[in-house]
Amino acid sequence: MEINDLEPAIVVCSGDLTAYGFKQEYAEAKAYLDRLACENVVVVPGNHDSRNVGYIHFEELFGERNPVVHLNGVSVVAIDSTEPDLDHGHIGRSRYSWIKEQFSQEADFRIFVLHHHLLPVPGTGRERNVVYDAGGRRTVASGLEILPPGAG
Repeated sequence: MEINDLEPAIVVCSGDLTAYGFKQEYAEAKAYLDRLACENVVVVPGNHDSRNVGYIHFEELFGERNPVVHLNGVSVVAIDSTEPDLDHGHIGRSRYSWIKEQFSQEADFRIFVLHHHLLPVPGTGRERNVVYDAGGRRTVASGLEILPPGAG
């Protein structure tokens, strides 16, 4: 694999691993990702992965759906933003304190990973495929304030 030539310390895969969340699709995705020579592979499911109880297959093959890695001054906090059998995403206020806690460790660089867009991508047909609780006037992600277009 070309990525192994780079010898990365961390590899992030933010879904979709499957088209329909079927067990055989997961087995193929797992076999492919197992070819990575990296010890720290962070994987979260995408909306297609949570179809047809795919989130159960995800946990069986990949483990935790909200993995966290702290390595060499880098913090990677990944969260499952999927809703079973739906295209949109959701984080939920109940998880905000957990996310903040994961980022409380000293780090030079912090990366927040989820499958869904924080903001709509105009003209792509993905205007509705966003995280529901990030679509307000202001979104805060990884300590950066992101303003939607025209919301100065």
